[in-house]
Amino acid sequence: MSKLLTEKIVDNRDTAVSRSGIFVRTKTSEFLELSGGSHASCIVHDDGAIVENLCDRMKIDLFPLTGRTLRHRVQEELAELVISLFGDSEARVYFTSGGTESVETAIRLAYHIQQQRGRADATIVVGHEYSYHGMSLLTRNAAHHPIHSALPKAVNFSWPKLPEPRCNACPLGLVLESCGIACASVLEEIISVHKAENIAAVILEPISGTTGGALVPPPSYISNLSRICRREGILLIADETVTAFWRTGREFVVTANEADIVVGGKCLGSGWAPIGCVILSSQLCDELKSSRVDLPLRLTFAGNPLACLVALTVQRYIIDNGIGERVKQNSSFIEQALVKTCPSHTNVNGTGHLWGIEVPIKAGLGQSALQMLKAEASLRSLEFMGGFKSDKYSDSVHILLTPPFDATRAELIVAIDAAATLVGTALTHVIVDSSASTK
Repeated sequence: MSKLLTEKIVDNRDTAVSRSGIFVRTKTSEFLELSGGSHASCIVHDDGAIVENLCDRMKIDLFPLTGRTLRHRVQEELAELVISLFGDSEARVYFTSGGTESVETAIRLAYHIQQQRGRADATIVVGHEYSYHGMSLLTRNAAHHPIHSALPKAVNFSWPKLPEPRCNACPLGLVLESCGIACASVLEEIISVHKAENIAAVILEPISGTTGGALVPPPSYISNLSRICRREGILLIADETVTAFWRTGREFVVTANEADIVVGGKCLGSGWAPIGCVILSSQLCDELKSSRVDLPLRLTFAGNPLACLVALTVQRYIIDNGIGERVKQNSSFIEQALVKTCPSHTNVNGTGHLWGIEVPIKAGLGQSALQMLKAEASLRSLEFMGGFKSDKYSDSVHILLTPPFDATRAELIVAIDAAATLVGTALTHVIVDSSASTK
């Protein structure tokens, strides 16, 4: 029996022994990954090229180095590449070992910047309903997760939340054609209650991940938030842990002019190594240079040379092989196939290789419906990530389809069919609210 500690205490999982495209094999079975593990297994058809290129560089450039006194040359190379992809030549990047560390670092930087501005009381971080930013106490407070954001009273900061920017079941009961992007304007109401001098930052996922179900916000939503934040001296943090580095077919979803701090992660190392990053805009870098005060950046394995070398190798492989463009081209194909294949009462959200299949259901059945999905997936040897929602205007359950960037069309069809069948079969006994569907 495995000595690994898991959520269920005893580790009864199978042991993976090999991978063949979107399938992961064990000694006794084969699992089809619908969600790329945790949306991070991005490259599966490199035919050994990444390992070969990595080994060649390791022989020349790799040696252990920790601490802050010296930098490693592979850190420099990766930083140059990331900043060039981001498009803000004077921005700076800090490497972490994953999403939670990255978001924690982003919030610490926001606090530090506000303190340097003379706003010592700016401690609130405004998040969004149905969001996820990590598993630490600080990141869980910033998020709104039906399970992971449940915190003991002593460490629950009760930070305010913006409504989901969704148009097919608007939490404000409005319609896009006449709403004036009112979901972004709610920030002004929050500011009027809590006061701008008490708010350090607003954090958002430009396109939601597992908790939100790949929800794409309406046009101008992010720019409207950015405009309000800049006017009030509040920082805007874009958590692109899921979306950055080609998941949507683009390097990043937000532009250098929209966000002050940008977090990237899962796809940077493509599941080969634990690595994330925090990008500080050139405007903030210029502001901080004049203060001459050290930044609160202290992590032992920040910029681990091996993790950086893996990420550098992966990103160069993606760029050299035009894989980001392939993701972009696959977007409409996946959408059309999902709409055609999924049951008529489902909603399909997403872009690129980030898709959510959402089923409107009768109120109060969200968590049980998700458990039904998990049980059915286990029977079918399917791996997926998903969530559920319950609010004034809609109840729903959803699964995520986040296939590898280099998945073949045949593999995409297999994954789409499996996802559609999973949703249709597992929810047979759930009372579906077909009136809530916009498909």
